[in-house]
Formats: sequence, C-alpha cells, structure tokens
Amino acid sequence: MELTNGRLRVFSLLRSQLERYVSAPREFLDSVGICGELPDGQDMRSFKSLLEKCGSEDMQWCSVFLITDKEEHTLYGHVCFCGLIEKQNVEIGYRIYDQYRNKGIMTEALKLISSEALRDPDITKVTAFCEQGNVASARVLEKNRFRLKKSGDVLQYVKRSEQRTFPILVGALVCSVLGGAIGHFAFGHLHEGLNIGIFLGLAIGAAIAFRRNHRKI
Repeated sequence: MELTNGRLRVFSLLRSQLERYVSAPREFLDSVGICGELPDGQDMRSFKSLLEKCGSEDMQWCSVFLITDKEEHTLYGHVCFCGLIEKQNVEIGYRIYDQYRNKGIMTEALKLISSEALRDPDITKVTAFCEQGNVASARVLEKNRFRLKKSGDVLQYVKRSEQRTFPILVGALVCSVLGGAIGHFAFGHLHEGLNIGIFLGLAIGAAIAFRRNHRKI
C-alpha cells in the first residue's frame, strides 16, 4: 500500500521486505532509494515482534509503513499497524525521528494511515497508546480526531469511523419522504406522515448500520 499527500510518501512493507529491513537496514534502504536515519534497537524489537505476530504475506493489519519525503526520499520515521485488538479495532503505533519533530510530519502521516484504515468496511475503530506526559504524541492523536478513552500511566486514544452514521441518515431521509407522501395522499396528514417516516427511517438505518458494524471479519 502506498499513500501520498503534498510532501509525504507513506508506504507499507511486505513481509519479505520487512525481514530484509530487520536483517540489513542500510542495505535495504539503499535498495529502495531511501536515505536517512536507521532504526534503533527499540524499533528493531518492534519490527521483529510484528513478524512473529504475522502469518500472511500481505500483513494487512500487522505491518510497517515507512514515512519519507516525496522529493528527497528522506526517511522521517514509521507508522505500524500492530494487529487487531478486538473485532474491527486495529492498533496503530508510530515514531518520528528527533530532528523531524514539530514539523507536522507525523500528524499528516497518521491522518493518511488512520483514514485509510477506516475506509475498510471491516474496521470501525483505530486505537493508539501513548505514555502519560508525552504531550507531543497526545497532541498528534488529538489533531487527528482521536479521543481519550482511558487514562493512567499509559493513555489510550480511539478514533472511530464517521461513515457508519451514513446508513441511518439515508434511511431517515428516504423513509421520511415515503412516509410523508403516504400520509399526505392516503390520509391527508403530511405532518403525521413525516413523523412516521422519520421514525421508520431511523429504525431501518440503525438496523443497517448495526448489521454492517457487526458482520464477521
């Protein structure tokens, strides 16, 4: 997967690529035309943990995305899908190298990745964790519409899909029109027909949304 905006290129690594990156990071980056800082020991432990967790080549919800400059191909950091916490809820992790902080890079990268995840019909939530006192990390999440769910030594933030309300709105609109027409022409009562239609629309739309949100992955 590859995502871009005005200045960033964010792309995922296949399992074979991540294995090469872990075993020989400089050689791998040179082979794909990327320059910049190498991952440290903590990064490597995280990448190895993902490899152990993943069993498929595409690594859809258990993968590493490199964040680079579109023009100079400089490595800024990475974002990871760390696996499903529960049904339809994927965990995301991220790191930006020190010299590129406070430039809005991670805010943009996280927006690309989290938005892409929530476009998938099987994902309704993206969850991220940061340590208490890491103000910069928390701010990045808040700028991307993540909301604090749990506090403590480790903070848990969640971003929910906004598209799941769409079936309710569509159902309410369609059924209110139909109900209004039926009430007007059959009974001569437009107002009562609209009320009935809106009620039916909300019920039908909610049922559609519930079914979509609870289907099996």
